[in-house]
Amino acid sequence: MRNKIKLYIISGFLGSGKTTFLKRVLADFSGERLGVLVNEFGVIGVDGTTLRKDGIEYVEVNNGSIFCSCIKANFLKTLISLQKQDIDVLVIENSGLADPSSINSILTELDHLMERGYDYKGSICMVDSSIFLRYVDMLPQLTNQIISSSFVILNKTDLAGAEKIAQIRQRVNKLNPGAFVIEAVQADVPISLLGEHLKNSGFDSDSYNTPQNRTATYTIKLSKKYSKTDIETFARGLKNFALRIKGFVNTDEGWIHIDIVDDDYRFKPVADIDDELISKQGIVIIGKNGTEFDDTVTKLWQQLFGEQPNYIEE
Repeated sequence: MRNKIKLYIISGFLGSGKTTFLKRVLADFSGERLGVLVNEFGVIGVDGTTLRKDGIEYVEVNNGSIFCSCIKANFLKTLISLQKQDIDVLVIENSGLADPSSINSILTELDHLMERGYDYKGSICMVDSSIFLRYVDMLPQLTNQIISSSFVILNKTDLAGAEKIAQIRQRVNKLNPGAFVIEAVQADVPISLLGEHLKNSGFDSDSYNTPQNRTATYTIKLSKKYSKTDIETFARGLKNFALRIKGFVNTDEGWIHIDIVDDDYRFKPVADIDDELISKQGIVIIGKNGTEFDDTVTKLWQQLFGEQPNYIEE
């Protein structure tokens, strides 16, 4: 009988650096047969487009948290399917608002349905040092991401002063005294440390992700060329409502990758254009529920582009 598949989870708030860290992990595991499962809240998978590599079994589960009953069935089917593939390692990148507290229960639930199954190695939690203290008391998902993890990376420390970092360490240690905590810039952490400090914490609880607690997500599908200036104006106009904005847009100045969290606005040019990227042209907006948010997104888009936004139903 083949060995179980080693399973790793990367969690962390929106824009904390999960995808950057995942790329480092994949490069380090290059000698093993890899599987990657990326979970995004929006209908369009944005992060996955930057990750695909030859020789990697890649799957997306979008439109909600994989730990929420709203799409949990798809997650379970995906885990069952992947354990039949010829892979040694599966790395899951959670959505930024996912609460992985129930992963141990999920794996126990599936165990009798799988030929190989999974050897859960533990969860790595990415912490955005620049905004963590602002959101940790607002979003239970953030606290549960830390509690569920045994390895916590305080990322973006170059954007936070020593006093703030000390406060973050104190808060993380209070939430999870047994976790290994390391500071980083651009998710640059020696992967060898995972072997020394990462473990299954054994934490098991109901996930906060439920249909009732689902965060508002808007996905605008795009199919033509837009003014880059207007796209930037649109994104900045949602400052008071959006937790995260990301996507790919064809503009009059070329294709751009939008990557925004809090006050960090990035509109980066995209060099390699292929059919997959073109098919995923769109903008995903994650933010606060409410009629005011709905109205702001729609009215601002109409004002700038003279048309109704082409929303994809969630």
